[in-house]
Amino acid sequence: MKKTGVCILLVVALLFGAFLPATAAGPKEADPETGELNSRLPPTLSADDREESEFSIRGLIAAEPFIDIRGDGGKPVWDTKRYDFLEVEPTNPATVPAALWRHARRNAQHGLFRVTDGIYQVRGYDIANITFIAGKTGYIVVDPLTSVETARAALELLYRYCPIKPVVAAIYTHSHVDHWVGVRGIITAEEVASGKVRIIAPAGMVEEAVNENVLAGNAMARRAAYMFGNLLPKGPKGQVDAGIGKAVSTGTVSLIPPTEEIATPVQEMTIDGVRFVFQQTPGTEAPVEMNFHLPDLKALCIAENVSAGLHNLLTPRGALVRDGRAWARFIDEAIDRFAGDTEVVFTTHHWPRWGKARIADYMKKQRDLYKYIHDQTVRLMNQGYPPAECAERIQLPPSLAREWFNRDFYGTVNFNVKAVTSATLAGSTAIRPISIRSRPRRRRGSTCSTWAVPAPSSPGPVRTSARVNTAGWLRRSTTWFSQSRKTPRPANSWPMPWSSSATGPNLPSGGISTSPGHRNSATASGAMPHSTGPGLMWSAPCRSTRSSTCRPFA
Repeated sequence: MKKTGVCILLVVALLFGAFLPATAAGPKEADPETGELNSRLPPTLSADDREESEFSIRGLIAAEPFIDIRGDGGKPVWDTKRYDFLEVEPTNPATVPAALWRHARRNAQHGLFRVTDGIYQVRGYDIANITFIAGKTGYIVVDPLTSVETARAALELLYRYCPIKPVVAAIYTHSHVDHWVGVRGIITAEEVASGKVRIIAPAGMVEEAVNENVLAGNAMARRAAYMFGNLLPKGPKGQVDAGIGKAVSTGTVSLIPPTEEIATPVQEMTIDGVRFVFQQTPGTEAPVEMNFHLPDLKALCIAENVSAGLHNLLTPRGALVRDGRAWARFIDEAIDRFAGDTEVVFTTHHWPRWGKARIADYMKKQRDLYKYIHDQTVRLMNQGYPPAECAERIQLPPSLAREWFNRDFYGTVNFNVKAVTSATLAGSTAIRPISIRSRPRRRRGSTCSTWAVPAPSSPGPVRTSARVNTAGWLRRSTTWFSQSRKTPRPANSWPMPWSSSATGPNLPSGGISTSPGHRNSATASGAMPHSTGPGLMWSAPCRSTRSSTCRPFA
């Protein structure tokens, strides 16, 4: 276990190293078309976001003018002054969409908040929230943030305005690092070893943390730098928000393994006199995750399974693809079990919501959000649409799209549709299974170049391809020529861009011209053939956008 912990910390430290500031290329002004588009809210989104704004500041006990947390040697860990531009400009500039600007201003709220009697949150001290539940003798801490320094600062803020009592337990709701690596900022390993402090987590939490942060740590760290935009300068022409928070803190990371695991689907436990009912939700926002209900306080912690925006089924940083159907099912289960006895629901990102009717509506629409994306993707997939076309065609219905808490501030419908196709078809991204054996880009590029533009003296593209490339490429190419006339085109298919105007003297009708001086729309645009089938083939424009640009299927 000790070696495992060291490995995790090393990789997490590398991950945060990718987030350190770096010099970026100069930002550009928005062009007039972009500025005009950003100036208005999406037509499907409600113009009234007063409830979201009210909830984001409700229960505020205290807030510092700004937060400047430093680590060893004065290294910056967390600095809210970087986002002062959000207060200076109350309306969105031309470079930022109007909806995102409003959401970013709400995410910029920071301080100590009262959720309900005995429950407090510190928000805006990291990308996630840290929650303190008052027990008989001390505090039960939920998700101690991403850095030791930010977790320690949050505890100090609590002690300035609430009774000073020891931390008697910590709860990790799931395996993602922004919810546990700051734990040594609130407790010590000696306190845990002596039995003074309990640490509770879902079963398999450490194993999943290893899988995500060690096995794929280097690759994921690189991708996370792009996903969160932490290398960009902060400002209207750089990084504005991270969707689920402002950014990831860059302080000291730590790990204290759990002392107790939640091993059954629903498990009751008393911690320092407070009754908990844990609900495991595996395969949702994280491989292992759990909600918990506090019956005596009529409060529900829904972890990261619901939030104030659409979450990721396919996360750009490369975490495991999430199961939208399971996600919806576990939200539905939480509604059935807990919603009737809940007056406030709080999450590990964003802000709580109060009132039974509001909570029920919120959770049902978040449930329907993920179920709709899953079901519509499967429907189109079974009709033969490839992932890219499914992603372009699927739009949320008005009843879901109008809600601010369903808006794509973090995840997107497009990405999530592709997650469903990937999970359902075991990673396949095209209609034909042969595409699983794709060629490296360099080999594929040279093959396509040789095929599309042979030397004037060459005997023809088929024989040229056979001479310089593998037999596998030749088989896929000649298969199309021999079968294209035999395979009827589906009635609802969109006309291919390489119709009669692209026919050349060396190829059958419907082929790609290779005659000297002839440039069809595909070769002029620099597009590459879709080598996966049928045969050598240029992709159809997306049916939903009816674009005239030729491009390969995604």
